[in-house]
Amino acid sequence: MNKDNLNSILSDLAENAKPAAQIDLWPGLKKSLAARNGQSKQGKSILNQTPVLRRAAFAALTVLVALAILLVTPRGQAFSQALLKYFTTVSQRSIPPVPPTPSPVPTYSLEAVLVPQPTISIDHQDCGGTISPISSTFICQLQDAQAKLGFVVKSFPARYVQAPFSFMWVDQENRLIQMSFRGQQASYALDQGLGDFPKDCSGCAIYQEAVQLVRVGEYEAEYARGIFIFTDDKGSMVWNPDEPVYHLRWKENDRWYSFTLSSDQFAGQEPVEIQAKMIRIAENLVSLDQGADQLAAGSQPSIQDGAGFTIKEPGLLPEGFQQVPDVNESDLTTAPRVGMSYELSINGQWVNYLTLDQMLIPADDKTLRREFALVYQDQTLVQVYEDQTPVNGQWVNANTDEEVQINGGTGYYLEGVDPNISALYWRDDEREYLLIYQLNPDFGGRLDKETLIAIAESLK
Repeated sequence: MNKDNLNSILSDLAENAKPAAQIDLWPGLKKSLAARNGQSKQGKSILNQTPVLRRAAFAALTVLVALAILLVTPRGQAFSQALLKYFTTVSQRSIPPVPPTPSPVPTYSLEAVLVPQPTISIDHQDCGGTISPISSTFICQLQDAQAKLGFVVKSFPARYVQAPFSFMWVDQENRLIQMSFRGQQASYALDQGLGDFPKDCSGCAIYQEAVQLVRVGEYEAEYARGIFIFTDDKGSMVWNPDEPVYHLRWKENDRWYSFTLSSDQFAGQEPVEIQAKMIRIAENLVSLDQGADQLAAGSQPSIQDGAGFTIKEPGLLPEGFQQVPDVNESDLTTAPRVGMSYELSINGQWVNYLTLDQMLIPADDKTLRREFALVYQDQTLVQVYEDQTPVNGQWVNANTDEEVQINGGTGYYLEGVDPNISALYWRDDEREYLLIYQLNPDFGGRLDKETLIAIAESLK
């Protein structure tokens, strides 16, 4: 049996067979607050509690008959092994908790010199010399990414994907890019780069039996659905095949692609229908030279212009901090919201990280303060309502919150369960704000409370 015949048989089997198992994995670039419905740790997907960007892991689901054919000849065995190299897999349905590593608590404050920040004004007809995750359009960010990476970046086609652009992350050193588009009903993530697929984190691995061979055009590909989720507060994880997140991974010569679709809207569809939808999108990816109108979000304004309210940015930041794409996604609030992130790195290693979230004051109780309690203070929804009382519309906890003054108004200094995480929460007449500070414990020093207040008071 020659390779072409083998590939043809495998393709036919994969296209006509239903998956033997199904897996689901949230994109790996989420803050720990991305748990569904804001519940406790139990039932959560793998969480990324550091600001370092992590790549989502993608699994492959192999039809048993196809596996049998693959294994009958040495050539088939080699072909099978080559496919599995696309994925980081584990042989068990559960992952034991990782033993905790004691984190040193900083014993001194970081001497921070606050530096005025320039105001960025961009003409949308001209991207200008400075590209901003907030002030620049998707097209401007895409042009900049291509120039940095040195290859043509493909994106989602407008005729199949209508979700708004969320963020873009460019890793120039490793020559890869991540893009996220998030709508009300579905989220789409596309990663691509040169060479081999990056190795995924241990918690992002895929149960190895959840593998299915498919094709994207003329290229062999792997498709999967599922995710490892936390089952208890100790960090144990178990494979959950039922989450509505779907993954497709393939290579085109020296280029690799990872496509993740997250959505509840396909609940009534057969797995093969969802798989076919993803393959159709993958086969029709488009590039900027085909015209901006062909790209999803090709005419979308910048995040700043499309927020629906006036966004404020820090007028002062500690010296060395640079704005980076905000990769955090949350389902714990409902009001219009924008996040901005700033990172201090030394020799390519992050040492300090600031995230500023702001949104219109919500009509419901889903505030940024409530979110911090759920995500960083390990409170359940029951605890939040038992421990917190509304004060002028703000949820506060007298046992953990320290009242501070921010531009003459009342704010709160908050501390997380992790001693390396703290925050400020405050409001003005229209908006509420949450400034979260995280530090790398290996670095040693931290920004003090007074510096965080100075940053908060500089918003303009």
